[in-house]
Amino acid sequence: MAREDVRNPAGDWQHGGSPEDVRVLYERHVAAVAADDVDAIVAGYGQDAVLIGPAGGGRGSEFVRSVFAAAGGILDDLQPETTVDVVGDVVLAVWHSGRGADRDVSGCDTFVFDDGLIVAHTSAQAHTRT
Repeated sequence: MAREDVRNPAGDWQHGGSPEDVRVLYERHVAAVAADDVDAIVAGYGQDAVLIGPAGGGRGSEFVRSVFAAAGGILDDLQPETTVDVVGDVVLAVWHSGRGADRDVSGCDTFVFDDGLIVAHTSAQAHTRT
């Protein structure tokens, strides 16, 4: 059974349970990362969200902030081709990008959403010399 759409205290739309809604939330996250807007990125995560990536894992808003602040410009020059699958509140994004003449970058990110926020995010990348 899908939850009702709700608005948080700031008036922002929150997820009501459909795959289309979750895709919108995912696309907002990608746009915030592309804009290197750390505040908007952190606002998309729950306070106790888990983030696990190549540099390790942690929990909470301050950890998320530290990871994305350190990764500034992470999408610069990347322009990946991405396949996105959504099942319920889970997004799987598999991507590949030729990044420069001497290497390719591929990766996979999984997001779990709850009440309009990312509550878990895993990320893995592989760099291949061409």
